[in-house]
Amino acid sequence: MYASVPPEGLIAIQSVHETSKRDQFLMKLRGEFEAIRSNLMNREPVPFLDIYVGELLREEQWIITQAVLEQKAQNSAPIPVA
Repeated sequence: MYASVPPEGLIAIQSVHETSKRDQFLMKLRGEFEAIRSNLMNREPVPFLDIYVGELLREEQWIITQAVLEQKAQNSAPIPVA
């Protein structure tokens, strides 16, 4: 497929392909990752996919931690006396 593409063109094609893979991956994320998605999609130069996965795992851990802290705060709130 790339046999007839000059080396300069091959680099451009590979770059476009990597960007396309990144965009497809990021667009499939759930809504709670919208902030990190927009941050990752606007990076130049485009990092490798494993960089994105690491940052998404960190964001997911933060979301889980926040949910646990909110749950604990709700459970420890004083019950109003009527």
